[in-house]
Amino acid sequence: MNKKNIKKGSMKNIIFAIIAVALNLELTAQQTPISNFYNFNAYLLNPAEAGMEYNFAATIGHRKQWQGIEGAPKSNFLGIHKSLNDKMGIGGKITLDQTDILKQFNASLSYAYRVEINDKTNLSFGVSGMMIQNSVGYSDAIIGDYADEVINGGTESGMTFDAEAGIMLQYEKGKIGIASSHLLESGVDYNLSENRGIGTFERIRQFSAYGSYLFEMSENWDLEPSVLIRNQGVGSFQFEVNAMTSWKETLFIGAGYRQEAGYIGRIGFQISDAIIAAYAYEFSNSGIASYSSGSHEFCLGYRLKKNNGKKNQSIEKRLANSLAEPKKEELTKKETIEEVQVEEPKLKEEPKVEVQPEVVPEETAPTIKIEKEVEAAFQKDIKFEFEASEKQSDELEKNAALDKIAAFLIANPNQKVIIEGHTCNMGSEEVNRKYSLKRANSVKDYLKFKGVNEDQMEVKAMLDSEPLVPNTSIANRQKNRRVEIELVD
Repeated sequence: MNKKNIKKGSMKNIIFAIIAVALNLELTAQQTPISNFYNFNAYLLNPAEAGMEYNFAATIGHRKQWQGIEGAPKSNFLGIHKSLNDKMGIGGKITLDQTDILKQFNASLSYAYRVEINDKTNLSFGVSGMMIQNSVGYSDAIIGDYADEVINGGTESGMTFDAEAGIMLQYEKGKIGIASSHLLESGVDYNLSENRGIGTFERIRQFSAYGSYLFEMSENWDLEPSVLIRNQGVGSFQFEVNAMTSWKETLFIGAGYRQEAGYIGRIGFQISDAIIAAYAYEFSNSGIASYSSGSHEFCLGYRLKKNNGKKNQSIEKRLANSLAEPKKEELTKKETIEEVQVEEPKLKEEPKVEVQPEVVPEETAPTIKIEKEVEAAFQKDIKFEFEASEKQSDELEKNAALDKIAAFLIANPNQKVIIEGHTCNMGSEEVNRKYSLKRANSVKDYLKFKGVNEDQMEVKAMLDSEPLVPNTSIANRQKNRRVEIELVD
């Protein structure tokens, strides 16, 4: 028997087996469709993930299993979730799964709550209410006996409600999750015919457990291995192992193995700051999948990541603390020195005598002008490219702000500064510390070359502790790779 005949024979046997089971009034189908992209939207796997990692995330996907075999499973996914605040998230998901004459439609709404155990550890809980609809299209069945009353019964469907729940423990860049669906094991009843009574889609409680950890290999590369175990009934365990590597969080490449299914290859692209597209190919050399040309899956996602970094103190506030007279630190960032001079006559009218020393004498006006120029110069930081640890002197000479800072420090030999080197979040702590110091020292060397006394300057490695913007895109990470110069009070 050639391969073509095996395909046809295998497919007919599958269809006849399905109908035979239906005639015995009980039918068990693939309970939960499988996706290869839960690492892009883990909410599809566990309701406890809703809103925990992203402010907003949406994923739409299509999976075509066993390409080339008629009636093979096809699945469509849609998952949307968002955070309400730091502790709560909500979400909704829809799946549509079809295997030959069988169709399954699931829709659910989820709620998640997070408990902060410490600075590095969070525990999340999630629950979902589910609506499930199953249908059998008898008219689409391939069979020789068209007189059978069941086959001529058209399409029969039924609906029921169920629930799912999950828990997820997150520690730094690793997490472990456990989820269970079809908690109530609600079966779906439908009419077969007048003589054959009621048929039932039996629901089986299912469990899944997964774990992953993100390793930062360098400033540009990271690696995330993961493990997933599923249970769909007594003795029905299935495990899979995966590894995903990413380059600059722009190109994603992964490989994996799923028990009794085969090998999986994945590739994804970050199209923009928030949009990602991915493709997965699954193949096997055993079972029915070996007679197909493999399984294909496509995914399109939109993700807005949370900003968990510290807010950077503004340059204006630093200057106010460093240059202003006592009590001027109470001014807001938007108030200028001229506004201080206008308001000071009002302070004289107050009964408190101690306010009067704040009046700026007229002869200090030139100093105020210098302070304004310095303020503008200190507001500009020095950017660095990927893996760049230093700037050449000719590059720094093009930075007019540095020359103004140098002139100010030379004119004020008692004034000191801290030169802070910053990185994005892509490297390890050791790598980021090295780049922070090298970047800060390259700016220090330039100021020293311009005539600034070395005793006036101190370098500090900030790593990725104070991002200006969330490290969620290439453009944002470029803004965070910088050197800032801070005046010492």
